[in-house]
Amino acid sequence: MQFLRGEWVGNCSFTRVFMKKLICLLLALLALAACSRISPIQEPVILVPAGISNERVLKVLAKVMVEREWTIVEMNKDSLVGKLDLRVHSVTVKAIFAEGGLKLTYVESEGLRYVEKDGVKYLHRKYLTWIKNLEKDLQKELSLALLEL
Repeated sequence: MQFLRGEWVGNCSFTRVFMKKLICLLLALLALAACSRISPIQEPVILVPAGISNERVLKVLAKVMVEREWTIVEMNKDSLVGKLDLRVHSVTVKAIFAEGGLKLTYVESEGLRYVEKDGVKYLHRKYLTWIKNLEKDLQKELSLALLEL
């Protein structure tokens, strides 16, 4: 390559081809990163220690949700519905008793990229973090409630 009048002269076509390939690769990586922000929805069943009533479990769950800035939308003797509103995102879950535990079930969301593919529901991966936090806090509070019996 030679430098002539302020420009590189020589194998410019190689440089253009390389730059085009590099841009295509970066766009593909960006698209892949955008797709990885959604994960399959998990609906955990939280085991409830024997001796704690359903009413007590729901009260403990309501306390945990409020501490994590969730809003209790509905509560009755068998279930609880909670909603988390964060800026432009919101998610609603329902807690129902099933299989010897408390199951957290996805109800609806806004701004969290909900999609259903081949019968599998997907949502923004942050949802998993919120549910795992509720699950962890609830297990801790149920253990403490068990000590109070």
